[in-house]
Amino acid sequence: RRPRRLQRAIGVLQDKTRNFAQRRTFFERGNQLRRIRQGPRRGSWLALFAVTVLFCWARFIEPQWLTVATHHADVGFNARLGLFSDLHLGLYKGPAFLKRVVTRANTLQLDALLVAGDLIYESDRPLAELFAPFAAAQMPVYAVRGNHDSGHPGPDVAAELRTALEQAGVHLLENEVLPLRNFKLVGLGDHWAGRDEIATLANLTPADHVVVLTHNPDTATLLPPGIADLTLAGHTHGGQVRLPWLYRKAIPTQGDFDRGWYTLANTRLFITSGVGETAVPLRLFVPPVIDVLVLGATVPPSFDRQPR
Repeated sequence: RRPRRLQRAIGVLQDKTRNFAQRRTFFERGNQLRRIRQGPRRGSWLALFAVTVLFCWARFIEPQWLTVATHHADVGFNARLGLFSDLHLGLYKGPAFLKRVVTRANTLQLDALLVAGDLIYESDRPLAELFAPFAAAQMPVYAVRGNHDSGHPGPDVAAELRTALEQAGVHLLENEVLPLRNFKLVGLGDHWAGRDEIATLANLTPADHVVVLTHNPDTATLLPPGIADLTLAGHTHGGQVRLPWLYRKAIPTQGDFDRGWYTLANTRLFITSGVGETAVPLRLFVPPVIDVLVLGATVPPSFDRQPR
């Protein structure tokens, strides 16, 4: 009797073991299926989180992150110039941002502050109100108009802009030569508007130490050779949303320009990437910048690029 009972007990135990193993296999397969299904979901959530963080940075942080970059060049005379462009006050930025720019520029010990055009963008406020913070500048301020200031696109606000800037102490140059302490500043009109009158340089010589201030870097390609020691421009925004390989398609120039130094056949060119935004209120990998140009015979040269 005992062996029969033992055999029955062993049989029952074996059945329970088999059932347990089957149930374990079933649950393990279920967990595997869950992991397989959750894998893509987890990846999607991570991708969505990364895109959200990147968008918040480009929309709310980088456009307000005002930076300063210093550059050196030997141009035969000494000067310390501040340069920015593409302020685009109006739709996305207002006087508070300009006040920050001027306050920062006041700390840089500049001989002059140069503004390379595109001061407005779809403004619905009086321009005198927008540009009032320029009055706090502790150095001379000189500006030229860009395409947005010249009706390409939008209205031509030349008269109102000149009045507003003059009230704030800014000298607006339109195809003019202005002798300064140790160089001559030439301010040219906008290229897209057809107002960059190259004949403005006709009576100048290399001995005049000429600095050309213009908006569009394409104007630099039209200058007579050997006259301008340095040409300063903006317009490109450095791509504004600087996604690798793609941002170059958004730069609206005929020449292959981006930002920084270029050596052309007729002049040395520097392009600032600006401080404002158009089209979309985003900046990515190219924050607003005030460029400080330290010019003189004893300073180390900055890196130059040849246009491709």
